[in-house]
Amino acid sequence: MSTRRERRERARKIKRRICLALGLAAVICLAMVLIPRLSADPQAMATPIDQAAETPEVTPQAQEGPSLEVTPGPGEGEGQDTEAAQGDAEETEPAADDQGEAEDTEKEEQTEPAPAQPEPAPVPKPLEGLIIGIDPGHQDHPNYEKEAVAPGSSEMKMKVSGGTAGVSTRIPEYVVVLDVGMQLKARLEALGAQVVMTRESHDVDISNQERAKICNDAGCHLVLRLHCNGAEDKSVNGISLFIRATGEGAEEAFEAAKALLPAMLEETGARDFRIHKSDTYTGLNWSVPPSILVEMGFMSNPEEDQKLCDPGYQALLVEGMVKGIAQYFERDLTGADPSEAEETVDVPPLDTENYVE
Repeated sequence: MSTRRERRERARKIKRRICLALGLAAVICLAMVLIPRLSADPQAMATPIDQAAETPEVTPQAQEGPSLEVTPGPGEGEGQDTEAAQGDAEETEPAADDQGEAEDTEKEEQTEPAPAQPEPAPVPKPLEGLIIGIDPGHQDHPNYEKEAVAPGSSEMKMKVSGGTAGVSTRIPEYVVVLDVGMQLKARLEALGAQVVMTRESHDVDISNQERAKICNDAGCHLVLRLHCNGAEDKSVNGISLFIRATGEGAEEAFEAAKALLPAMLEETGARDFRIHKSDTYTGLNWSVPPSILVEMGFMSNPEEDQKLCDPGYQALLVEGMVKGIAQYFERDLTGADPSEAEETVDVPPLDTENYVE
């Protein structure tokens, strides 16, 4: 695209050419007038010829400006009109240039990137809005002090026991349940739930009553108390759930247990050791939200002990509990990817002094 200066230079050249053509036309016209007169009366043409000789040359004047001091001959008026029109066109060139610049600016504005569109709102996760309490049972060292088994009850029980250990693996119950609990926490959080843990390490001293109050104060909608079972008969195996028989949240806990147990059995293939109702568990009795004591299997059974300590089987237990929770709260897990769960938090090293020999 030519610049404004180049356009003006071309206009000046055209103007000079027009002036030159007009001057040449004037000379021709003058000659056409004088030659016949000179032929007819040479004496009469002396003065005009002398005057013509004294008249400055036309061509230089035409080159210096648009005006000519030559009497126009036939056809010269039309040439001057053309010159005037050319001058007018030259005077209107800046306006045309301005218009071109405006068009260029408009094109530049049109080529500017469109403003970024706002990102769509994130899709709510399946368990969003739920607060789930997880109480990994027991701890590194038991607390033999006593506390009331239920609000207003005179019956007293030890604050927290040490739990059992694997007959085959020798791994303590408190280690297994925390490992499963941290995996369950990661899975639930990946699905949008808020998770409240009563403990995330072994070296704590938290009574069963205090564990219930932690979940009460957090406004939990459901609490799972994770445990492993034990029996003198090493052949006994299976998953069982315990809920309170009476009192606040008993009916809701039963409904939740009826959703949880089938889901866990389906995922693991474990034996159904049923749902049990009892008012003898301190953690259940002091809980305001529905609370379920989940006995994930028998560590007194060598085969089930090995399973309970296997990360793959633990993942099946976790998935069963997640599906049961979703069913109880009528949440759809369709499309939820288990791989979205964050890696589990490392649990402290095993306390081999508490292994069962």
